[in-house]
Amino acid sequence: MPARKNTETSTIAERMANFAIETGEGMTRLDLKRQGFTEEEIEAFSHEAAIIVAERTTRRVA
Repeated sequence: MPARKNTETSTIAERMANFAIETGEGMTRLDLKRQGFTEEEIEAFSHEAAIIVAERTTRRVA
């Protein structure tokens, strides 16, 4: 897995990814807001979180 470029980015994206994996559902903006993420965090880190989810779920299947 490639190294993440920023610790803050990794922490926020990891939290988003963990939430999606734990719930077993997609990450909607409303769900993320209910978990305490700001609109700015969602905009900045949701793509990285989606990549993390994809990497983890692919590993489980493989």
